[in-house]
Amino acid sequence: MESKKQSIGHQFAHFVALNILSMVGVSCYILVDTFFIGNGVGADGLTALNLALPLFSVQQAFGFLFSVGCGTKYAILKARKEDEAADELVCSTVVWAGLFGTALAILIFVFARPLMILMGAKGAMIGLSAGYMRTVLSFTPFFLLNSTCNLLVKNDYNPKLAMLGTLSGSLFNIIFDYIFIYPMHMGMFGAALATGFSPWVNLMVLSFHVIRKKNQFHLHKPTFRLGLLSEVAKLGLTSAITELAAGVVVLVFNWAILSQAGNIGVAAYGVVANIAIVVMAIYNGIAQGMQPLVSTNYGLGKEENMHRLLRYAVGTTLLVSAGMYLVLAMFAVPIAELFNGEHLASLRAIASEGVRIYFTGIFFAGMSVVFGVYCNSREQVKKAFAIAVLRGGSVMVPVLLILLFVARAGMVGVWLSFPVSEAIIFMIALVLVRKKNENVKDF
Repeated sequence: MESKKQSIGHQFAHFVALNILSMVGVSCYILVDTFFIGNGVGADGLTALNLALPLFSVQQAFGFLFSVGCGTKYAILKARKEDEAADELVCSTVVWAGLFGTALAILIFVFARPLMILMGAKGAMIGLSAGYMRTVLSFTPFFLLNSTCNLLVKNDYNPKLAMLGTLSGSLFNIIFDYIFIYPMHMGMFGAALATGFSPWVNLMVLSFHVIRKKNQFHLHKPTFRLGLLSEVAKLGLTSAITELAAGVVVLVFNWAILSQAGNIGVAAYGVVANIAIVVMAIYNGIAQGMQPLVSTNYGLGKEENMHRLLRYAVGTTLLVSAGMYLVLAMFAVPIAELFNGEHLASLRAIASEGVRIYFTGIFFAGMSVVFGVYCNSREQVKKAFAIAVLRGGSVMVPVLLILLFVARAGMVGVWLSFPVSEAIIFMIALVLVRKKNENVKDF
């Protein structure tokens, strides 16, 4: 509540800093697995992990569907003093997240092998990737509950606790990845187990929000009104599609790279893809840090504050993008080598080239993420949905196919498809937002 008395600039800086740490913590679940698997299992482990990555995006997409939808609606309802509706929203969404998570876990566990074949796995890779995926995604109910509760706590003006919860889960993952892979020699199963238990740790930390009576909502028997579920899904759909799109892109890239460079190419892309997850987490941290403030000011009808928050987010995104690309371009080879436990020259060469080319697109990608979340935060769902669809592979896949099969650019074409498509998406998104909201040109 204290943060509400601060200036809008201080609130933005506070929320964004904590949200970036929190989102990076979530992204590190898989990044840490990549590091330990790359060094403790080798190139085959990296390949298997990257083949399983699109299904992790499906899990994350459902997490965003409930968490962003619930968090956004909660902030708006609280700003309008509709406390009873906010209480109903919280209790119902938490139950729905748990139920959907359980159903998804069962489906993926049963169909793991055919799903991995669809992902492009062959031979020994089928069993290796299916085993990892089955283990991690058995914990899907807890991942969805963790995502929902984390964003709810942020929107309940306790971003510090949300950050501490996420970092605690990530620290647990790092420690037990090491223990399970090295001293206990459990390989990919150990890495998956450490990742699966991490959201439990996060949830235990988040529970102190209620235990210490910091919550502004009240727990009661949930309702199962489909209208309420529809409202949550509508507001969370943009973020869900964006996350799902990331999985689709990884899947298409895997197929393309298998045809160009085989398993070593997929292992190299695994390095790039996992760094990309962290980079996008930083952009999501900026955007989701802005979200509670935009939603609250939208509920209060404070238009100028919303425009100011957008300008802050755009400026922060551009500054962060410049810093990140400078680091990635300068240290591309040592970054690739971090995940190259077998010191394969081919993996190092492909991955370092990929880092330098692929990440030129982050300037455009970050802006598109901010625009999408800004629109969604003020219930401009059609605009947000349009941006999400653009980022959902509808631009990138055709660009990739043109570069591969028309321009015949090989692996360079694979890496270039990201910056080219993100530049196109950004220009279209900017036109859409400027056309429908004249104030956006003020940023």
